[in-house]
Amino acid sequence: ARLAGLYPAGVICEIMNDDGTMARLPDLVAFAQGHGLKIGTIADLIAYRLRYDHLVNQVAQTML
Repeated sequence: ARLAGLYPAGVICEIMNDDGTMARLPDLVAFAQGHGLKIGTIADLIAYRLRYDHLVNQVAQTML
């Protein structure tokens, strides 16, 4: 949500196949295409955060 400039909130859900099994990536790709959705993986999110988020801030330095 923060990346989209929206209120930080989350939802956990599971997309199921018609037979009740958990949808895997190929199933999810087909679902996304059929519903006009985009897919972002955890790896995509990690790569984005490593590139754009400041995970470490320098607070001091000294000569040794």
